[in-house]
Amino acid sequence: MAFWSLTTTASGNTGLLLATSLVIGAAAVGAPEIASANQDSIEEASTALMRIAAGSSKRRIAVIGDSFAFELWKGLTETHRGSGRYEFLKFSRVSTGLVRRDVYNWNNKVRDIVAGTRFDMALVIIGGNDRQSMWVNKRRLQRFTKPWYRVYSRRADAFMKTLRRSGKPVYWVGLPIVRPSAMRRDYRRLNRVYKRVAAKNGVHYISSWRVFADSHGRYTGFGRDKDGARRRMRDNDGLHFSPYGRLKFGRFVFRRIRRELGLDIRPPDGGKTETASVLAD
Repeated sequence: MAFWSLTTTASGNTGLLLATSLVIGAAAVGAPEIASANQDSIEEASTALMRIAAGSSKRRIAVIGDSFAFELWKGLTETHRGSGRYEFLKFSRVSTGLVRRDVYNWNNKVRDIVAGTRFDMALVIIGGNDRQSMWVNKRRLQRFTKPWYRVYSRRADAFMKTLRRSGKPVYWVGLPIVRPSAMRRDYRRLNRVYKRVAAKNGVHYISSWRVFADSHGRYTGFGRDKDGARRRMRDNDGLHFSPYGRLKFGRFVFRRIRRELGLDIRPPDGGKTETASVLAD
């Protein structure tokens, strides 16, 4: 059974480490309030990232989380293939999250990542599998109840704090819009949790919701690629991404990082490898 895969990338070179773990934010009625943004932490992370941008060394970017993290990692590596500027480290495990610690304890594993891996940035997206009740001290907590939110928020908080202790910039990517209506509702709840906890910990939150929605904010399995051509962006399950969707996802996340922090981070050919990479799959 694969643990979590670490490594590889756009070219075999060292690069910026973006840890992507799936952002699970949530906040429904009764969700616990979390403290306001820690501006000092945000400024420290921004300063660290600007130092990275100014240097000449290759960037190592850690992408952390569940199957959505794998798809983000895939999109990032494809769009930066051959650049020689980045190494994307993949720490992903399918069918895991913050709820089922008996299956996989992400809070322990993220400590191992920080202790044993050199990275320049972490990018996280996680939570796609967390729409379930949890057991705590032999007590079952029904999903999305107040006790459930309290425990879940603490786990997300501990996860972010561990990454922040690395002293590197951390980005949390929110869960994308999906086709099943009940799942879509629950993903919104989880994303609200992540957004609040990220603000508390000086973690940059990136919403991906509208990237794969139509002009009315509704789910759609199709979208435009970088050249404006209409492509299938999602798999038939209405959850995961097609090869074109993964490319769009990766490019979107990197554009957000560049825009928010003033970095000149681009695919080496301006994105011209996108179609070729998809066809290669």
